[in-house]
Amino acid sequence: MVRAGPTHVLQKGQQPSTSSLRPLTDTPSVIPPAHEDSADVDTVRMQQMDEDPTKLKVESAVEVKHEQSDGDRMPPRLLQLQVCALVFLAGLDMVLLHCCFLALRMDLGLSLGELSTLQVVQSVGATLSAPVWAALADGTHVSRKRILIVGAIGQGIVSLLLGFVTWWGPMIALRALNGMMLSSLKPLVDGIVADHTSKLRRGRMYGRVILAMHAGSFFGTLVGTPMSTSLFFGGLQGWRVVFGLSGLLGVVAGGWVAVSMDLPRREKSSKGQDVNACLIRKETKRLARFLRIPTFDVLILTGIFGTVGMSAGGFKTLYFQMVGIDDALAGTISSCGTVAVGLGVLLGGCIGDFFAARCKHHGRALTAQISIAMGIPLEFLMLWGIAPFNGNLAWYIVLTCLHGVFATWPLTAAKLPLLSELVPEEDRPSLMAWDGTLEHLSGTLLGGPMVAFIASTFFGFDEADVETGKSSVNAQALGHASTVMICGPLTVCLFCWFLLHWSYPKDLDRIAREGEPKSPCDVGPPCAGANPELSSV
Repeated sequence: MVRAGPTHVLQKGQQPSTSSLRPLTDTPSVIPPAHEDSADVDTVRMQQMDEDPTKLKVESAVEVKHEQSDGDRMPPRLLQLQVCALVFLAGLDMVLLHCCFLALRMDLGLSLGELSTLQVVQSVGATLSAPVWAALADGTHVSRKRILIVGAIGQGIVSLLLGFVTWWGPMIALRALNGMMLSSLKPLVDGIVADHTSKLRRGRMYGRVILAMHAGSFFGTLVGTPMSTSLFFGGLQGWRVVFGLSGLLGVVAGGWVAVSMDLPRREKSSKGQDVNACLIRKETKRLARFLRIPTFDVLILTGIFGTVGMSAGGFKTLYFQMVGIDDALAGTISSCGTVAVGLGVLLGGCIGDFFAARCKHHGRALTAQISIAMGIPLEFLMLWGIAPFNGNLAWYIVLTCLHGVFATWPLTAAKLPLLSELVPEEDRPSLMAWDGTLEHLSGTLLGGPMVAFIASTFFGFDEADVETGKSSVNAQALGHASTVMICGPLTVCLFCWFLLHWSYPKDLDRIAREGEPKSPCDVGPPCAGANPELSSV
C-alpha cells in the first residue's frame, strides 16, 4: 500500500506542477487517500509520463541501477576477513579431538566409547547453548560483537586448560564448556553474512565462510595429527601442545575482533514491551513460530540425518591410522579431504546460486540432491569397498578428494541461503542456532556412539590394541560400522530433500501474501529488519 503524502488544494484552472510528481519507489507520492489502490497508482504514473516523460525515464533508470547494485551487495572486506577468521577457529577446534584420538588412547588409555563420549558432550554443550547466544544477540540484550569476543577468547582459555588434564573426568567438563564457547560463533556469523549480502549472492558468500572453516580443519588435521603422537620439550605429549596452540589462536582472534570489528548494534524493539522480562519465554515463542514454517521443518529433518553421517565420519583419521598408515600420512589424507571440502562448498555455493536463478523454487533443493547422490557411493567405496591395508593410500586420497569436492554442496548451495529467506534479519541468528541445535543434538547422539556400538557388537572390534593402535581386524570393523552409519542416514536424507520441492514454494507464496516476514516475538507493524526481497520471489 502506498502511503499518502500531504495534499495540496489547487485553484480553479491551475495545473499541477511536474516538480511535485515523484517516482513511487522514492519518497511518498502525492496521492490522496482515495487513490491508494494499485489501479490509481498506475493512473498517477501515466499522468507523470504525460507531464514529463524524460524525467520519469531518468528516475526509473536510477531505480533499476539501485536494484542491480543491491543485488551485488556483499560484506565489507574487513568484515569478511574477521568472520572468516572466527569460523577458521571453529573449524580448527572441530577436528582437534579427532586428530588426537589415537594419542589419547595410547597416553590416557581411553576406550572407543570414552572417545565418543568426549565428542558427544562437546556437541551437546554447543547445541544447547547456541539458542541462548543467539537470543542474547537479537539486538536487545548484548551486542553481537561482545558475544563473538567472549566466544573466541573463552574457547582459547578452555583449550589451554585441556592441555593440562591428566585423566578423563575433567576432559568431559572442559569439552562441554568448549562447545558452549564455540557455539556463539557460527550462528552469529551466519546471521551477519545474511544481513550484509543480497539474496542471489548468499550462496557465494556462505561458500567463502565455509571454505575458511575447512581451511581451519585442514590446518588442524595436517599439523595436529602428526604432532599429537610426538614428544616435545623433553617428554611433553604432542596432543597437549596441539590444544595449547589452538587456545592461543582463540585468544588472538578474540582480541582482533575486540579492537577492529565494526558491527552496528541493532536498535531495540519499540513495541513497548520489556525485552528483559523473560528470555526463555521469548525464545519459546520464537521457536514455536519457526516450527510452523514447513521449509524449516524439512531442513531440520534433512539436517538430522546428514549430521548423523557427518558425526560418524569423525572416525576416519583413526581408521586410516589403524589400517597401518603412518600418522603423518593419515593426517595428509584427512587434510587433502579438508581442502577438497573447502573447494566443494565454494563450488556448491556458486552452483546453488546458478540453479536458484534459473530453476526458481527448485534449484537449490535439486543441487543438494545431486550432491548427496554422488557422495553415498564414494563413502561406501572408501570405508567398505577397499580392503583395509596401507597399499591403498592413493585410492584413499582420490576418494577423499572426490567426496570433498562433489558431496559437500548442500550447506552452501541450499541450507544456509534458504534459512536466510524465511525470517527477518533480527531473527536469523536465532533461526540458525535453533537449526543447529535440533539437528546436531540428534545427529551427534546417534552418529559417533552408534559407530562404537556397531563396531564392537556386530563387527568384532577389540579394545586390546590400545598400545599398538594398529589392527587390520579393528580397522575393518571400524570401517564397516562407519559405512553403515554414514550411507544409511544419507540415503534417508536424500529422500527428505524431495519434501523441499513442496514446502519451499508454499512458504514463498505465504510470504508474498503476508508481505514482509514478521518477527516471531513481535506483534504489530513489520520489523525494520525484514527482508523486502522475499515478496518478489
